[in-house]
Amino acid sequence: MSLAGTAPKAGPSLRSLETIAALILVFLVTRLFTVLTLRLESVKFVINDISYYGANVYALIEGQPDVMAEYPVPAVWILQGLYELFGGYYEWTPYFMVTFVLLDALVAISFYRRGNPWGCLFWILFTGVQGAVVWSRFDLIPAALVAWACMLVMTHPRIAGALVGLGAAIKLWPALLIGPMLAPNPLRDKTSRGRLIGFAVVGFGLAAASLLTHGWSRSASPITWQGNRGLQVESVPASP
Repeated sequence: MSLAGTAPKAGPSLRSLETIAALILVFLVTRLFTVLTLRLESVKFVINDISYYGANVYALIEGQPDVMAEYPVPAVWILQGLYELFGGYYEWTPYFMVTFVLLDALVAISFYRRGNPWGCLFWILFTGVQGAVVWSRFDLIPAALVAWACMLVMTHPRIAGALVGLGAAIKLWPALLIGPMLAPNPLRDKTSRGRLIGFAVVGFGLAAASLLTHGWSRSASPITWQGNRGLQVESVPASP
């Protein structure tokens, strides 16, 4: 059998290997810097958020149902799962942070794997400048879901819609993205209709589960709680 017409399988180019090495280096340097900043008193207080989650999940397990009213019920389910998986209040903090470091890295890898090294670099730098708070708050999960939804919006519309629906079910704000994702017309366009179906199945499915298990008052509490909280530091740019 002649192999004269068979071209050798191309491997990664030198340029792509250099890009991968550069992105890994940037990720490691920025994350090492973040770890070092945790030695500072002005920074390590962010770990208190993990303690807050842990204390409330402990109260939930002990029979106090209405905890973390500012978070949707599915978000509390996720936190409870992590809490129990990682051994409870006194053990879970380092595991929680490592999990979020891995999630941070996974999103960056996903950008590169989708052929978007600049998106990967943006994610690495954007999350890097936010410091350790990214690893100590639940907010990285909906951010990751939205990032993945944007990567899949054209190639896997139903999955993209489902990811936005899941993000909306655990943090509300991702629901704002479903409007633009329905373009040009979900009634005529199969792709945009797929996004709507994915969003509805996951988002409304989790909302229904929340209503059935916790009732209307608790399911709506993230919205009412935000209204009662008033102006916060992050809202100053929106003030008159």
